[in-house]
Amino acid sequence: AYTLRVVRGDAAPRITSTPNVTSRAGDFYQYGVNAVDDDGDAIEYYLGPNTSASLPASVELNPVTGVLAGTTDVAATYTIEIIAIDSTDRMDTQTFTLVVD
Repeated sequence: AYTLRVVRGDAAPRITSTPNVTSRAGDFYQYGVNAVDDDGDAIEYYLGPNTSASLPASVELNPVTGVLAGTTDVAATYTIEIIAIDSTDRMDTQTFTLVVD
Protein backbone atom coordinates (compact mmCIF):
# COMPACT_ATOMS: atom_id res chain seq x y z
CA ALA A 1 0.00 0.00 0.00
CA TYR A 2 1.14 3.51 -0.76
CA THR A 3 0.36 6.76 0.97
CA LEU A 4 0.26 9.93 -1.10
CA ARG A 5 1.13 13.02 0.84
CA VAL A 6 0.28 16.37 -0.76
CA VAL A 7 2.17 19.38 0.55
CA ARG A 8 0.96 22.82 -0.35
CA GLY A 9 3.69 25.20 -1.48
CA ASP A 10 4.31 28.52 0.15
CA ALA A 11 2.04 31.22 -1.26
CA ALA A 12 3.40 34.62 -2.20
CA PRO A 13 1.69 37.72 -0.80
CA ARG A 14 -0.78 39.52 -3.08
CA ILE A 15 -1.20 43.28 -3.16
CA THR A 16 -4.95 43.90 -3.19
CA SER A 17 -5.20 47.67 -2.83
CA THR A 18 -5.49 50.31 -5.54
CA PRO A 19 -3.45 53.52 -5.25
CA ASN A 20 -4.66 57.07 -5.68
CA VAL A 21 -2.64 58.15 -8.72
CA THR A 22 -3.03 61.93 -8.53
CA SER A 23 -1.96 64.63 -6.11
CA ARG A 24 -1.39 68.38 -6.11
CA ALA A 25 1.96 70.02 -5.48
CA GLY A 26 2.25 70.91 -1.81
CA ASP A 27 -0.46 68.46 -0.73
CA PHE A 28 -0.02 65.54 1.63
CA TYR A 29 -0.25 62.23 -0.25
CA GLN A 30 -1.12 58.93 1.41
CA TYR A 31 -1.66 55.42 0.10
CA GLY A 32 -2.18 52.47 2.43
CA VAL A 33 -0.84 49.43 0.61
CA ASN A 34 -2.72 46.28 1.53
CA ALA A 35 -1.32 42.83 0.87
CA VAL A 36 -2.55 39.42 1.98
CA ASP A 37 -0.63 36.20 2.41
CA ASP A 38 -2.69 33.02 2.36
CA ASP A 39 -0.15 31.32 4.62
CA GLY A 40 -0.35 34.09 7.21
CA ASP A 41 3.33 34.98 6.77
CA ALA A 42 4.40 38.42 7.99
CA ILE A 43 4.66 40.97 5.17
CA GLU A 44 7.06 43.90 4.84
CA TYR A 45 6.86 46.68 2.25
CA TYR A 46 9.62 48.37 0.27
CA LEU A 47 10.04 50.80 -2.59
CA GLY A 48 11.39 48.89 -5.57
CA PRO A 49 14.28 49.78 -7.87
CA ASN A 50 11.91 51.09 -10.56
CA THR A 51 10.73 53.92 -8.27
CA SER A 52 11.64 57.35 -9.64
CA ALA A 53 14.84 58.64 -8.09
CA SER A 54 13.23 62.09 -8.10
CA LEU A 55 10.40 61.04 -5.75
CA PRO A 56 10.40 63.68 -2.98
CA ALA A 57 12.40 62.54 0.04
CA SER A 58 9.43 63.40 2.24
CA VAL A 59 7.37 60.63 0.61
CA GLU A 60 8.28 57.47 2.50
CA LEU A 61 6.96 53.92 2.71
CA ASN A 62 6.60 52.46 6.20
CA PRO A 63 7.92 48.87 5.90
CA VAL A 64 5.63 47.56 8.64
CA THR A 65 2.32 49.32 7.99
CA GLY A 66 2.62 49.65 4.21
CA VAL A 67 1.62 53.31 4.30
CA LEU A 68 3.24 55.45 1.62
CA ALA A 69 2.93 59.06 2.72
CA GLY A 70 4.46 62.50 2.48
CA THR A 71 4.18 65.90 0.87
CA THR A 72 4.37 65.93 -2.91
CA ASP A 73 6.04 69.32 -3.14
CA VAL A 74 7.01 69.34 -6.83
CA ALA A 75 4.69 69.03 -9.83
CA ALA A 76 5.97 66.01 -11.76
CA THR A 77 5.17 62.46 -12.80
CA TYR A 78 6.67 59.71 -10.66
CA THR A 79 6.90 55.97 -11.17
CA ILE A 80 6.38 54.13 -7.89
CA GLU A 81 7.09 50.44 -7.42
CA ILE A 82 5.89 48.81 -4.21
CA ILE A 83 7.27 45.43 -3.18
CA ALA A 84 5.42 43.31 -0.60
CA ILE A 85 7.66 40.50 0.64
CA ASP A 86 6.84 37.77 3.13
CA SER A 87 9.05 36.01 5.68
CA THR A 88 9.96 33.31 3.13
CA ASP A 89 11.15 35.91 0.56
CA ARG A 90 8.16 35.44 -1.74
CA MET A 91 6.87 38.72 -3.13
CA ASP A 92 4.41 40.68 -5.20
CA THR A 93 4.97 44.04 -6.84
CA GLN A 94 2.71 46.90 -7.80
CA THR A 95 3.90 49.65 -10.12
CA PHE A 96 1.94 52.83 -10.77
CA THR A 97 2.40 56.37 -11.99
CA LEU A 98 1.71 59.21 -9.57
CA VAL A 99 0.88 62.48 -11.33
CA VAL A 100 1.43 65.59 -9.24
CA ASP A 101 0.08 68.81 -10.76
